[in-house]
Amino acid sequence: MAPAPHALDRTALDAAAAVAPVDEPGVAVGVRAGGSVATACRGVADLRRGAPVSSTTAFCIASLSKPLTALATLVAAEDGALSLDAPISAYIDAWRDPAAPTVHHLLTHTGGVPNYVTSGALEILAALPNVTLADVIASFATEPLEFPAGARYGYSNSGYRLLEGALERTLGAPFAATLADRVLVPLGMRDAQVLSGDEAPGRLATGCERVEGSWSPARLPSWDLAGAAGAVACTLDDWLALDEGLFARGTFGEAVLAAMIEPVRLTNGRVEAIGAGWVLSAYRGEPVVTFAGGIVGYSAIYCRLPRLHASVTILANRGGSDLAPTARTVVDELLDGELLDGEMRAPTSLRSGAPSPAWAASYCDTLREVSLDHDAEGWRLEDGRSTTHLVPDGPTRLRDRDDDARKVRLHDERPRAITVSWPFSWFTGYAA
Repeated sequence: MAPAPHALDRTALDAAAAVAPVDEPGVAVGVRAGGSVATACRGVADLRRGAPVSSTTAFCIASLSKPLTALATLVAAEDGALSLDAPISAYIDAWRDPAAPTVHHLLTHTGGVPNYVTSGALEILAALPNVTLADVIASFATEPLEFPAGARYGYSNSGYRLLEGALERTLGAPFAATLADRVLVPLGMRDAQVLSGDEAPGRLATGCERVEGSWSPARLPSWDLAGAAGAVACTLDDWLALDEGLFARGTFGEAVLAAMIEPVRLTNGRVEAIGAGWVLSAYRGEPVVTFAGGIVGYSAIYCRLPRLHASVTILANRGGSDLAPTARTVVDELLDGELLDGEMRAPTSLRSGAPSPAWAASYCDTLREVSLDHDAEGWRLEDGRSTTHLVPDGPTRLRDRDDDARKVRLHDERPRAITVSWPFSWFTGYAA
């Protein structure tokens, strides 16, 4: 039996919600711990009317939609409607490249499909009067893969739009209907839906962006630009129902859940901490199943600590907000004071040895680039916004000098690769 997490101090929950002042766009925070659920909401759902955020306020959850799309795909595969090992070209006529990634490659972001959101195609698509899924797929379907399918992890919204098309083709129904019938209703997510067109349901909080120091309403010109990759809206109550149904009640059975949280193995044999729809992480020695989302006007994060049967969910109509530090504060409160094998958790110690200075280089993935530098003063990691000072943690590891939850792992591959990890997320970059 897993140990019960430390009882949550209500002060920590309220402090998490306090990241949103009462007269600004708000947040809804939900925590499951010790068999109970607590929520805290703060800020406004509509700047004009001043309506307060509550657990029944709907938010666009952006890329937190992807685990739902992955779940719908896995359920369809279990029913025999499609195969995880089939090339996506079996379901998408627009895909002409014979080296097509499989459905499973797309689920785990290992397909190498160019990301239309960052490729420049998004601006062209946004100018169309009535953008369709076919338009979106056509914007990248004939582009070469960024790497051979299965060789790397590379985050791609495009892969999830292809999954959307595959589900519509094989099930003969719009994606929104499939998601509702096969995922949302079984989980009890009563107010969740896939947003479409340029309309927004009345319960949806107004998405806001900070412009010159002030918050202003802002959103996509059409939700169809995001679709299955990021256009799901739900309430905090909805997501807490998912947390209970998917992980605690096992609504979809052990095989589906296992497939969602099985880390993918690359063609070179190395395992990446990504499952079908979920980022797999670790924090203070605890495994974490997590995902985050950000889209114009909205931010979201979810962290599940499966061994402790605990979770933290934060939804916000505050675009561009990094909610991970807030989630970390609450997770720390859940973990503080927990006993493991009768002893308090001790700080981890540094391993002996140090990486070779030859590892100093620039590393990039499909979304970002970092520079790993070494000189007489030591190791540094720079991402264009901040500098992290590192200390050696063995011959293939570095650790943030001030925060041992931030780490760099060195992979002796060709090309060389590093995995940079921080609380609840990571990325692997490759040397040019």
